[in-house]
Amino acid sequence: MWHKPELMLVRDRLIGRFQVRPIFKRIKQTILLLLLFLSLNCLILVLNLIIKS
Repeated sequence: MWHKPELMLVRDRLIGRFQVRPIFKRIKQTILLLLLFLSLNCLILVLNLIIKS
């Protein structure tokens, strides 16, 4: 079985830390913001239905 040299492992870790993680962090923040926006819209809709009835 082939093992990666230590230098390649270090490079892969650096790529993960400084390129991949920030992208995942941004995606996570975007999804949370969208969920918050959707929740607020649902709450406003329900409140409007209650007020009108």
